[in-house]
Amino acid sequence: MIGWRTVLSAECKQLMKIAQVAPLWERVPPPNYGGIELVVSHLTDELVRRGHEVTLFATGDSQSLADLKAIYPSALRLEENVRDYAVYETLDLNQVYQNVEEFDLIHSHVGIRALPLGSLVSTPTFLGRFSPEKGPQYAITVAKQSGWRLKMAGKVDLVDSKFFEQEIAPHIDGWQIEYLGEINHAEKTELLDNAAITLFPITWQEPFGLVMIESMTTGTPVIAINLGSVPEVITHGKTGFICQSYTDIPKMIPAALELNRRVCREQVETKFSVTQMVNSYEAVFKQILQDRIQSNGYFQSAKIRF
Repeated sequence: MIGWRTVLSAECKQLMKIAQVAPLWERVPPPNYGGIELVVSHLTDELVRRGHEVTLFATGDSQSLADLKAIYPSALRLEENVRDYAVYETLDLNQVYQNVEEFDLIHSHVGIRALPLGSLVSTPTFLGRFSPEKGPQYAITVAKQSGWRLKMAGKVDLVDSKFFEQEIAPHIDGWQIEYLGEINHAEKTELLDNAAITLFPITWQEPFGLVMIESMTTGTPVIAINLGSVPEVITHGKTGFICQSYTDIPKMIPAALELNRRVCREQVETKFSVTQMVNSYEAVFKQILQDRIQSNGYFQSAKIRF
């Protein structure tokens, strides 16, 4: 009989015990803003549908097909009494790694805090992304230089409030520069669907950039800065344009308006659907376990000890 932790032959379906670790800042899935949490939700539920035994470590108000483990009952960003987010994230990670022997894989979406813990166990750990700098100040500059109206939507966290007040708020006039606040998923879809283009003037090495996918899903092309994953997501000249600087964006707007919106949608369906995403993750998960089997002759998780 083949044990649970043994990688099966290519002809057999390999089922895994997987821990998905979400940030506690927002619930899974998010009611409004929350790109990481939305990806975690789609990935986790589809893995469950495929027969994998998945445990989701997230806030208690999260909704998932997986077995939910919560260190706190609700999204921390809504809790005025929570002063130190890191404390709860540390407790959550402790809960994950104290039960590490229960999992074949731990997929962490909480950033570098999981890195030291991952080095202490034999269970492979994947890392998520950090809070990005989206560059809305440059989107405003582009709008003013080109004469286009700009609609902006999204949340303003406390840590970014000073930046918003100094760099964004003075330019909001309710006509050319409009701020819609934090909107829900349906409102976001409508906003993107009715947009001529989506600006993505990031200032950091964006690991993915879900907004690009969401925009192209509605058929709206994206003009973005050549950082991080942008060249992997946007096909230059077909689904948008990739610029070296935000100063190059205005001159690309006329060309972007001529792009075929159906091509934008088709690229998402081909490369970035939930099914394709989970197929890719499954392949990576299985390859990691297969490599471990080949090097050790078996796969065995080691419980972390503090």
